[in-house]
Amino acid sequence: MSKVFKNTLKTFKSSITGEEKEYRVNNAVWLFMESLFEMNQNQFDRELEKGTTTAMAKFTTAVMNANGLTVTYEEVMDNTDPKTVMEFYNGFFDVAFPRTVDKKDKTVSR
Repeated sequence: MSKVFKNTLKTFKSSITGEEKEYRVNNAVWLFMESLFEMNQNQFDRELEKGTTTAMAKFTTAVMNANGLTVTYEEVMDNTDPKTVMEFYNGFFDVAFPRTVDKKDKTVSR
């Protein structure tokens, strides 16, 4: 943890490894996406639009590495199923971009 920053990052919990662990929602994930998969946010969004589990597994790998765990994409793919990876992905984004409800027209947005 940095000695310069005094803010506390939001976290989410996941049992993706078989043990419940808390994961910080930080921007380092995008550094890992770039270094591990040569993907920026736009490229990730395009792959995600294709509806593949592989995009979420890559993101999961990057989040885990950004939180100090040394894990490979192959390990994530070998030890998870589509539902687990989707729950992990949703856990990150639910905290990073909480949904808001417009009480007037009852629409939900991020």
